[in-house]
Amino acid sequence: MIKLSLDTVCWNRKPKGKPEIGAISLSIPKNIVEISIEEFAKNVVQPYGKSWSPTIFSDGIRSNDTFVSQQVFCLDIDEGLAFDDMLERCDKYNIIPAFVYTTFSSAYNNNKFRVVFVLEHNIEDKRVRELVQLALMKLFPEADKACKDVSHLFFGGKELLYTNYDSRINTPELIDSMIAYIYSTDKVNATRNIKDYCKGVGVNMVNGLPNIKLLEDDDNILGEIEDLDTHPIIYYRSVAQIFKNYSIDFSEETIMKPINDNSKSKSSKTKYNVTDTKEVRNNLVKHFSWEDLEDNCKLYKEFSNNTHWAYHLELFGIATNLLAIEGGRKKLFEILNQNEKYDIKNWDYQCNYIVKKNYAPQRCNNFMTKY
Repeated sequence: MIKLSLDTVCWNRKPKGKPEIGAISLSIPKNIVEISIEEFAKNVVQPYGKSWSPTIFSDGIRSNDTFVSQQVFCLDIDEGLAFDDMLERCDKYNIIPAFVYTTFSSAYNNNKFRVVFVLEHNIEDKRVRELVQLALMKLFPEADKACKDVSHLFFGGKELLYTNYDSRINTPELIDSMIAYIYSTDKVNATRNIKDYCKGVGVNMVNGLPNIKLLEDDDNILGEIEDLDTHPIIYYRSVAQIFKNYSIDFSEETIMKPINDNSKSKSSKTKYNVTDTKEVRNNLVKHFSWEDLEDNCKLYKEFSNNTHWAYHLELFGIATNLLAIEGGRKKLFEILNQNEKYDIKNWDYQCNYIVKKNYAPQRCNNFMTKY
């Protein structure tokens, strides 16, 4: 179940003019609902076509300053990206929507549609909301820029084009996917674009990347913070099928200077001062026995023998472990090169990324679902 703001009035066309849109604008923040993803999807298409906002607002007032929480995110695609190409990009970067629906103004070949994503946990910090929304818009630069606004309204539409109601996205993987997309589409300017993103959302950097880290269950960093209410680092434990811990190192400036959501004025965009810390990769494990690994890990044995196709999360988890071993990168690519279906160029990038982020080896139960 999720919470969002959903109007009660049904439409079979796009609302027009101040009287209609004004009534929706006043009504929506007063109609907070708790609803399943499937029921929500049915309510925004025919025969209902209800308008909605992903944001919960305080005091029944729809504004950027009355943000309370958000779990649903939406991108409005009006031109420049075909529906099939959008799904292909989602699949490639492992950012799967919960559903997609055509807008009232879609005229042919599903040329206008809205893509709805559901985060695996509710967000009550506006800075995190901004970070997630802008990451999605970096992945889909064709989206309407107005989607950035906290108080943006979305109208209903015609029909559902795609559904995957159980799909959830999480923040660390979203950021990883965004950076992979930036590198794959504009490698020359990738460093600058990533830094611009970090300055825009106020997140400090490590080795030129956003300082967003996965944490282990036994990390006791919360106990090291004296005042959680004022500390700029946010810690979340989000619950989906797997427990995930992660930290977001926000610049202290984000506390003193609020996030600016006015997407209409370029001159009003907030840019934060952020730090870029250099970290060296931890010492690699030496004299490792690959034979013992094969004997004790069924996943690795089948993966190394090319009898098991490792999907993205499995392979990423395997890579974090092998890259912590002397000679592990060479061993990983020897295995990958046995199967031409693995994207070697992509995994070369992924390995560089893991090293730059100084990712610790993931625990097996974080990515091994079959074994």
